[in-house]
Amino acid sequence: MTQALKVLIVDDDRTNIVVLKTILERYHYETAVARNGAEAVQMYEQSRPDIILMDVMMPVMDGYEATRQIKKLTAGQFVPVIFLTAVTEENALAECVRSGGDDFITKPYNHIILKSKIDAMLRIREMTSTITKQNLELSFHQERLRKEQEIAEKIFSNIVRAGYIDISNLKYYVSPMAVFNGDLLLYAIRPTGALHVLVGDFTGHGLSAAVGAVPVSDMFYTMTSNGFTVSDIAAEINGKLYDILPTDHFFACAVMEIDCAQHTLTVWNGGMPDILVMRPGQGVTQRAISQYLPMGILPPARFKRSAEVHAIAEGDKVYAYSDGVTELADGGGKMLRQAGLELLLTEHLGRGMSHQEIVAGLRNYALGTTPADDITLVEICIAANWQARSQEREMRLQRDSRPMNWSIDIQLEKPMLKSFDPLPLLNKSIMDLQGLHAHKEKIYTILSELISNAIDHGILGLDSSMRETSRGFAAYYNAREQLLSNTAGGKLRVLLEHRDVAGKGELRIKVEDSGAGFDVDHIDFSTADHKRKSGRGIPMVRALSKQLRYYNGGSGVEAVYEWQVKGSADRQAAPD
Repeated sequence: MTQALKVLIVDDDRTNIVVLKTILERYHYETAVARNGAEAVQMYEQSRPDIILMDVMMPVMDGYEATRQIKKLTAGQFVPVIFLTAVTEENALAECVRSGGDDFITKPYNHIILKSKIDAMLRIREMTSTITKQNLELSFHQERLRKEQEIAEKIFSNIVRAGYIDISNLKYYVSPMAVFNGDLLLYAIRPTGALHVLVGDFTGHGLSAAVGAVPVSDMFYTMTSNGFTVSDIAAEINGKLYDILPTDHFFACAVMEIDCAQHTLTVWNGGMPDILVMRPGQGVTQRAISQYLPMGILPPARFKRSAEVHAIAEGDKVYAYSDGVTELADGGGKMLRQAGLELLLTEHLGRGMSHQEIVAGLRNYALGTTPADDITLVEICIAANWQARSQEREMRLQRDSRPMNWSIDIQLEKPMLKSFDPLPLLNKSIMDLQGLHAHKEKIYTILSELISNAIDHGILGLDSSMRETSRGFAAYYNAREQLLSNTAGGKLRVLLEHRDVAGKGELRIKVEDSGAGFDVDHIDFSTADHKRKSGRGIPMVRALSKQLRYYNGGSGVEAVYEWQVKGSADRQAAPD
């Protein structure tokens, strides 16, 4: 049985009370009576009626004040108050509304109008109750979603930023629109000591835009650590995203390698704004424009993996950024755009301003506006003395293994050398077999120099002196790509032999090529001219190796690297 509606009649006139009770009881409403405002407040607290019919002029407390006090006691619930008045003067009716009244009815009372107004108020009351309940449920779900997003963001950050390290020459500014960032910034150190940086922008914003960040970051960190090139990393990430992303999602991305020692910038750019090389006092000296489609669109067989190489100099600054930067708008809606960003960077660099001051300049430009996209801006300063303060993730895998006896022999014909780089595979094999993560950079440097020399000079016949000028530098790498694609013939062999020699580990690295060799006796590899961009690799290999020798007329080379078990004095013998 439905409970009767409770109506509180507040009036000091006996006749009015009788009339109202008669009308209300005809419709089976339960009624109660208060004869002044103070009594009405007290009865509301005791019985909590569903609706109140309130007279205006009464002794002790008038209807206006009584309504104000009752509304304070409703605790957010909707309790309709219909004023009973004999006047129709506008100011009096306005005061009814200001004091909290929801409607009014004039005397004499018409039972049809009174019933209609009560029904209308009850419909509003029911609707308000439903909305309040839904708001409470929505608040509960929002709070639960917020907590889940916090947990997910923590996990996301731990995965994506697992490789973040403190690098003295790299500064960045990231401003996401949501908890999850559609922009992605990753950076890590290659075993050669070069810096890998990935700047990307997934379609959309928030969680849907960030789902691809986890596999991308895992591949980037793992492949960089194992020594893969920019081209290798770009191709692998594209293949993975092509498999997992919906057809309407993609990943604009730039993958870079900054080698301050070799003064090279290697870039694969697919759908990102120009990568800028800037020099204080000169502005933009070079730019690496987008040459390819974003990742996740083309299948692996159609993906273009070639990266471009630029010569850079000490003191240059490299800028990479997402389109959220160029789409910043000022108070009038005018976008910064590419030209505006380059002008801002040129002016700030000309005044010797820091990265923080450049970021402040961007903020001042967009002062008072809300960015329409995620924002990422990265600055890398080309400096020979930059430092990275961290422990590589591989150091966790370091083990005190005794030297073991094993060997690896790999032979490759020239067609494979364009699409397959044996260096990461060999370096990873050494780490997996012997656990030499503490020696990873040194071993990688030796392997890298010997293998690249065998390919570039032995098989392809390139002259390293070409890299002495900026124009020759670009011509060198263009010729390398062309020769790898077109020249037939040529073989490369790499033999790794590891032995336990009186408790020390001895790794022999032999690299042989099918080239014509060179006159070993008339070339001095003992010292390097550090002002030159070539001829520095082999002296470095000699310094890292216990022994370095050439054979077969220069078409074969052997380096011996010596190490000791962790805990003993780690040293390399002086080169012969």
